[in-house]
Amino acid sequence: MKCMSLPFSHHADQHLGSTTKQILSLLEAKLPVPTGFIVSPQTFDAFIKHNFLETKIHHLIERCNFTDLSDVKRVSTSIQQLILSSEIPQEVANELLSFVAHLNGSVMLTASPLFPSQSQEELKHTQRLFGISGEANILIALRHMWASLFSSELLYFFHLRCNDSFPSMSVCIQHFPKLQISGTLVTTDAGAGKHICRVEAVFGAGALIGHLQGSDTYVVNKQTDTEEKAALHPQLIEYHIKDGEPIIDHIAENIQERRKLSAGQIKKISLLAKNLQHHLFFPQEAVWIADQNDVYLISTAAISHAPIQQVEAQEKTSQKPLLHGTAISPGIITGKIRHVHTRQESLLVRPGEIAIAASFSSIDKDAYKHLRGLIIEHDIPEHDGIAQATRHGVTTLIAATDASTILKEGAFVTIHSPSGNVYAGGAPAQSRMSPVSSQPIIRSVTKVGVQLSLTQISSNTPVINGHMYCTGNEIIKKFGVHPLKLLHEHKERLLHKTLLQPLEKILKQTTDTSLLYRFADLTTHEYRTLLGGSDFETMREENPALGYHGSVRLLDIPDLMHAELEVIEELRRRPYGKRLSLVFPSLRTAYEVERWHTVLAAHHIERSASLRFVADISLPSCMGQLEEIVGYGVDALFLNLDTFATFFFGADHFETLRYEEPDIVAPLCKALMHVLTQCHDLGIQLILTGKLALNEDCLQLAVSHGVNEIIVPVSALAQIRERLVSLEAERIQAHV
Repeated sequence: MKCMSLPFSHHADQHLGSTTKQILSLLEAKLPVPTGFIVSPQTFDAFIKHNFLETKIHHLIERCNFTDLSDVKRVSTSIQQLILSSEIPQEVANELLSFVAHLNGSVMLTASPLFPSQSQEELKHTQRLFGISGEANILIALRHMWASLFSSELLYFFHLRCNDSFPSMSVCIQHFPKLQISGTLVTTDAGAGKHICRVEAVFGAGALIGHLQGSDTYVVNKQTDTEEKAALHPQLIEYHIKDGEPIIDHIAENIQERRKLSAGQIKKISLLAKNLQHHLFFPQEAVWIADQNDVYLISTAAISHAPIQQVEAQEKTSQKPLLHGTAISPGIITGKIRHVHTRQESLLVRPGEIAIAASFSSIDKDAYKHLRGLIIEHDIPEHDGIAQATRHGVTTLIAATDASTILKEGAFVTIHSPSGNVYAGGAPAQSRMSPVSSQPIIRSVTKVGVQLSLTQISSNTPVINGHMYCTGNEIIKKFGVHPLKLLHEHKERLLHKTLLQPLEKILKQTTDTSLLYRFADLTTHEYRTLLGGSDFETMREENPALGYHGSVRLLDIPDLMHAELEVIEELRRRPYGKRLSLVFPSLRTAYEVERWHTVLAAHHIERSASLRFVADISLPSCMGQLEEIVGYGVDALFLNLDTFATFFFGADHFETLRYEEPDIVAPLCKALMHVLTQCHDLGIQLILTGKLALNEDCLQLAVSHGVNEIIVPVSALAQIRERLVSLEAERIQAHV
């Protein structure tokens, strides 16, 4: 029996699977891919034949009830156990290991399935194992790669698409360098310009398994191969991978605050970004690793969609839409059409494809995790489908009559949600929006603020007339360590620096815009996911969102916000610290406002003309206490309509609400009317935020009754400005 293991430099002209083909293409383009060899599909076929597995597998598949997902999973497990318990023929094993011996050290394995007549599906189902060492472990890992070909998802795919054809697989086995740093690379940051790439870096192998806590973010100019901006964060733990399993190690104190990338490494990654996009044309999101001397490319994928505000205008066209529907979630997405008739079929849609279904009932809940575009023919918005599409950011049209007839399988189209249209090919350029920073600023009487993420903090801050809004929740989640653990180990200065840096950066970027900072109020579940969380979060709640969090917990355990209070105290001593306002999160009673005053005064933080206190009244219990809350001493009220609606209607999460339904919006508008009237009577300002603040009925009501400010994501900034100006003009006209 002859094994066909092929060195990368001597691969034959045969179909080896899309993933292997991509690796070979990157290598031929002289990109820094780790050296290795290919275990060919013929090797897999020989393994199956040697162990008489084809008949056994066909027998199991024939008895599978493909209308029952639990039975598909049972059959999948049985087939995988057959493969894992079968032997690799000795001659095959010897040849494999002779190739492995030339790689020196541990290896990584990448699966590349071969699907009969469906090559475009192959890249979606890539499996990888890292850090495998030892001959026996490598052979076991190879069997795991082969077994992954019979996952429950792929079994259904074969049943649906491939009839009786038997699948196969090639596997790339590559040298796995002794990495020191890993990270991600976006080759073109559309929001900042074509010449900018964005790099994230962590100590250890965290990027390979999706753990980027404590990462540094670098904005790199590809024209000069130099860093333009950097957001540096302390890192307390790092991940290493041994025999495919992640291992957590603590980072030495003298390294925790060290910068991850040197100027030389940034230059190499910038060159990698340019070469990647030159070779693959489309903007890429890549994973890389670096040892002491070199940077290696591990994987890359095209960025298949971009937020509406980041798409650059092209030359104008008079292209007519193919069909029209009603958009229920924002965005512009381009991809190939995939017709979906059952929930099982929806699980097979690739990230770069747009699914068409008669109704939401044909879309499995798990499918929304990888869907990017969805067209529904019927006009009945079933609430669970709406909620899932919104939660996972799927650009979705409903009421797209005859979509399955007009749009053929495999057709290349664009969903343009602002107009509700579907176009052939790319979207018409006149319907695309330029980056926010290039838009003329439209001024409205109602102030507009923006909610900034940590990524946006390192970018240019948009010009606004309201607040920049930032929450402690995102910073602490990024840091990844429970605050009480740091206090216990006397390392609170690390968190202090992590909190100070982004707030300082925001305030320094502008000279006249105020920062609205909301103290971190994670739920017990969210705290438990942090390093050390299991030691300090002993309470287990059925619904943590309804439980022990917000002001009630922070005031009971002030140590939780010890680092935040010290940061506020330090910022107040600096000139730009005079543009700071503080939000008391998730108030339940008016008395909590008085308690906040006491806690803050102990840290020499007191309400003044240059330090405004803002009360978060998003919990319904505040509705009857507004006069008392204001009486205890605050400068403004803060209402997140999404949070209010979640608790008001007794939902577990905001995403489960059909928030466009009249039976949701009407009572919500009554509650909002009560708040607006009370604010007017009390002479207190009101700040609104949340998706529901952009609902047309809520927005009209708020503007007509003089809401002071609306805080929106950066992506909605241009849209809300135009709408506010229009509503304000209508209001003036009505009074003429």
